[in-house]
Parts: sequence; structure tokens; C-alpha cells
Amino acid sequence: MTTPRPLLLRGFRLAVLLAVCALTVVVTDRIPVVTGNLAHVYSLGEDVLTNGKLTTQELIGLIGDCEVPELPPHCGDPPARWSTAERPVAICTFQSGRPPWLAEAQFRQMVVDAAAQWNDAEAAIGIRYNGDCASGARWGTSNRRNEIGFDDERDRVSGRAVAVTLTTTSWSPPINPTVRNIIETDIVVSEIFGNIPECLVSTLVHEMGHAIGFGHSTDINDVMYPSLNSFSAATCRAAPSSAEVSRLRELYGLNLRPRLSTQSAVAAAVGALVSLNALAVDPENEAVTYEWIQTSGPAVALQPGSTGQVNFTAPVSVSILEFRVTARDRYLHPASATVRVTVTGVGTISGTLPQSGLGLFVFNGGTSDQLLAAAACPQSTAVFWSLDADGQFVAYVPGTTVSSVNAAWLAKFPGGLPAGTPLLGRCR
Repeated sequence: MTTPRPLLLRGFRLAVLLAVCALTVVVTDRIPVVTGNLAHVYSLGEDVLTNGKLTTQELIGLIGDCEVPELPPHCGDPPARWSTAERPVAICTFQSGRPPWLAEAQFRQMVVDAAAQWNDAEAAIGIRYNGDCASGARWGTSNRRNEIGFDDERDRVSGRAVAVTLTTTSWSPPINPTVRNIIETDIVVSEIFGNIPECLVSTLVHEMGHAIGFGHSTDINDVMYPSLNSFSAATCRAAPSSAEVSRLRELYGLNLRPRLSTQSAVAAAVGALVSLNALAVDPENEAVTYEWIQTSGPAVALQPGSTGQVNFTAPVSVSILEFRVTARDRYLHPASATVRVTVTGVGTISGTLPQSGLGLFVFNGGTSDQLLAAAACPQSTAVFWSLDADGQFVAYVPGTTVSSVNAAWLAKFPGGLPAGTPLLGRCR
């Protein structure tokens, strides 16, 4: 069997292309990387030892690092990074050219998952995925929009490469710059990428690393290492290494995730109104957003309440529901917690229901059987009434053997009685 050859992940750096070299009215010189011929692969070069060890800076390059024949000020210090105003970096996707095995929703989720790996790094940078691009039919360059798409007749991905990242940077002043910013980045994936989902996610993580300022790494354990084995998903690294996280914090500064607190367990009666609350405190005193999603149990409709709160009506059957709340700061650093809600089986009533004669009361929700249990009435003699939309009484007779007797009741409450239902009842 022939030993499989690694595929090269091409993360492109600045190439010297001055189509508009006389920028007399522009404060900063701009050099876009827009063609595969002029952009080039980051050179791994020779390992440099410091006290017998490779330092983090020497292991993980940056897209602004100089390589022959590049010279400052087109490259070099200061390193290229996104300005504070452009963070988190917004990015969108194009679906055209997707490999046949890859569904639209699957591709979107892969982008979400890849961005989450960098957003978890607790650096003052994040990637916000905005879904499919709102306009246009395919990715492009020099449009000040950051895009991910698949290669086409433009043939940006060639040879053994599986993806490229095209980056535009600017620097100021033109000589001896003190600021070097990334102003656009576009990721192009091979349209014939093989059916290895883990490797496509790894490739997206890798290319997003280029998009936020990284070059390649010389460490095979890093996600920014420039090659993978297309026959082995084990070579497709899923997340940045600790060294890459440290390097990212050096580039952008440390920014900690919010601290989140919430209830871990909640008990609720069937049909009751339930409120779940979360509170997040950001170490840098930045604004925090909250997202609640249901992860298990009978589906309920979530309604937002006050900050960090969500409300819903408990199901009318005994059940266990789980919810995940995620708090995020401005750089989309997540802090998550799970809340379990146990819905108890016996409802309660409020009001007066005497053991003989009629009584008005309110049922807190549940099934008709749970109504009977909460009322503590004999099944053989109990009767309950509710008003329909026309103001007519609809009866429920638990002890009847004639199904038509309760037909109108069951039509009104097919899934059980909601919380706060007013009723008239008689036990005997």
C-alpha cells in the first residue's frame, strides 16, 4: 500500500503587490493578498533554540512576519491584528460549490464549531458567525466582508492544498509603522474536499487561525501545523493547543469569560409557570448576553423575561426537562450551565371545594386525572365544569363509562388543563 501523502493547509500571508503604489491621499498603504500566485505558504524555516527549547514565539508565526524577499514596512513589527472596533470578527458563508456529501446545515454547524474553538481561548478576540452571506452568489475579495466559501473556476486552491486564507492588511505610518491592522480575510476551501467531517472542521479551525493573525506552527501538535493526513482523522487537530492559546493572548491580550451562576435544579408542578434565572458577572465589566436552549424533555415554548431570565409553562405530564444557559461577553467567550427541571405529577388547587355541594376553585394545571387527584373527590360522584368560548358549561364526569359525556371537555383540553384554569366542581 502506498503511504498516503499529507495534504498541505495553505495559510497565506502578505505578498508584495502594489497595484496602487502612489497612495498620496491615503494615510495607510494597503497590500491585498488576492491571488494564489502571489500569496505563498508560510515557511517553517529552521527551529531556533533558546536554552535548548523552542519559545512560543518561534514555534507559532504570524501573518505579518517577514520572509524573503519581503522587507519592512510591508511586513514585520508591529504584528498584524484586528482593531478593537472590528472585534469580534464577523464572518459569513457561501454554500455554492459545496462537495456533494456536505449538507448546507452541516456546513453551517461546522463553521459554528470551528469558531467556538477560538472563542473559548479567553483572548480579546472572537469570531462571530452570521450564517450565510446576505448578498452575493459567491465569495470575493476586496469587498470589506469576511467570507468562507468553496473554490471554483478561479482556482485559488491548487496542488495538494485543501484550503487557503486570503488576507488584507494595512499599516500606518507608511515608514516605521506603529500600527498594522487586518482589514479583510476570506477563507476558500477546496470544492473536492473528501468526506472526512473531522478534517473539514480542523481545516476551518486552522484557516480561522490565519484569519485572526496566525501564520503556521512548527509543532505537529498545534492546529496551525501546516499539514494533515487525508487518510487519518487522528491527524486533524480539533482545537488550538495551550501554546497557541497563550500566543493568541500575547497578540490580543487576556480577556476572561464571564462567571455564571444559576439554579442547578428546579421543581415545578404540572402546568405551572416556571421561571429560570441566571446571573453572569464579567471580569472586565463588559456587557453580557444570555442564551437559553432546551436540551431534553417534552418541548416547551421559551419566553424571555428580565435579563438572564426565561419563562415557560411546565408540561401537563410528569417529566424531567433540561436547559442550557450560555452567557457571552463582547468577544463571545462562553460560560455555560445546565438547569434540570423536575415536573411533579400531582397538581394543586386554590379556592374552596367542599366535600358536598358546589365550589369554585383554580387548578394549577395538569391532566384530568390529576385534577381529580388534586380535588380529592370520589371518582364515582365527582363532576367538574368549565366555560367554553360561548359561555356554556362543559362538564367532566370522571366516573362515566359513556365516552360521549366527556367529549366536549376533552376537545377543550386535549393536552390537559393549563395552569390557572378556573373551574366549578362538586365532590358529592
